[in-house]
Amino acid sequence: MPPNSDGANQIREAILGIAKPVIPVNTAPPITISATQRPCGTLTVTVAGELDFGTASTLYRQICGLLHGQYGGELELDFSRLDFCDLAGWRAVHAVAETATKRRYRTRITAAAPCLDKVLELCHIPVFLGYTPPQKPLQ
Repeated sequence: MPPNSDGANQIREAILGIAKPVIPVNTAPPITISATQRPCGTLTVTVAGELDFGTASTLYRQICGLLHGQYGGELELDFSRLDFCDLAGWRAVHAVAETATKRRYRTRITAAAPCLDKVLELCHIPVFLGYTPPQKPLQ
């Protein structure tokens, strides 16, 4: 029987640490940010994917880039397509709101995914940037 027919060489190399591990590569973008500017001055930003430690700075930079040189209006944040948001994500949203306020923008969340509604509920935040999660039906 050849020495490699039962995978003995791969096992031996893995044990000795000389085999290179195979790491799957995620090619999908973790976050997608799109914006629409209406003539009335309202900027609507839709965010999809995951808003977390790895993508929070991207959210902040891109939205602040959209606000650069603009003064006054409304900033609407649509989070209905988010799959996940951690504390770093919420901090980035708060930082965006602060920067927008300095530019005389009124910031509000217009929609959120159910996973965000749960986070807002668990953190006892009844209203965050003008967004109130939908009421649960009485049982």
